[in-house]
Amino acid sequence: MKMHANYANALSARVKEMKDRGYSSQDVTINFKPHDFVFSTFFEASDLHGFYIGGLPHTIELFEIFRSAFPKKWEELTCGMRDKDGDQVYHAAHNLKPLFRMIGICRFNEFLNILTQRKTAVDQDKENAFQSIESRLPQIMYMTAVEVARMKNYIATSAQ
Repeated sequence: MKMHANYANALSARVKEMKDRGYSSQDVTINFKPHDFVFSTFFEASDLHGFYIGGLPHTIELFEIFRSAFPKKWEELTCGMRDKDGDQVYHAAHNLKPLFRMIGICRFNEFLNILTQRKTAVDQDKENAFQSIESRLPQIMYMTAVEVARMKNYIATSAQ
């Protein structure tokens, strides 16, 4: 399973920091204890479980990475669509795939696959795929904000 680049970099930095402090790999344990948090049906929880290495706080980080990285990547896709730049559309759509996957939104894979077809120009199929995702953006951003708040609330109330 591919990890999101920001997470992989953060994980590498933490491992290096631990080694610098004198910890060995035997000193590191990961808590795989499952939690009882139930994700909204908007998210495909079966995909999210693959990212639970760090538990629910880690999942919150993934959602926050999505919320900070998504607007720039979407803008790149929007510019490519506007300029009918097939290469830019390909790269931007390709970069959006893992962002959607890491928060459990895989329903757009069909549309992203259309947008990442390199051999075709920006045609009506790509316009339709783009519009299909764009029409759901307000709901996506709202639901990710709500889910982060729900996870933080769950952690806060579970700690008591």
